Amino acid sequence: MPMEPEDRRWLWPSLSQPPQSSKIGLWRHQMSRARRIVFEDIAAASLKDWGYETFERPPKSLGAFLLSLWYFVTQGGRLRRLGRRLGMTRRSLLERRADQGKGRS
Repeated sequence: MPMEPEDRRWLWPSLSQPPQSSKIGLWRHQMSRARRIVFEDIAAASLKDWGYETFERPPKSLGAFLLSLWYFVTQGGRLRRLGRRLGMTRRSLLERRADQGKGRS
């Protein structure tokens, strides 16, 4: 029994087709090196359990380090909370629209 709803199956056209050998390993060419390093750092154990090839040891990369740091800072609204603490809050869309209705900008 498919887990995806029939009325939304169009979102995943590949589900109706058998696996295509031409797509094996395609992610290696479509994913940047930095993203691959970060992804494998997070999911290495699962990838190995499922039989995927991974780096023996993830290479050192400034781009991967910065990307990983960006993911950490933005995860779970950390950056937004930091902005609030620093007084860099932005009024909500509802508040801005209410002010526009009153003639304020």
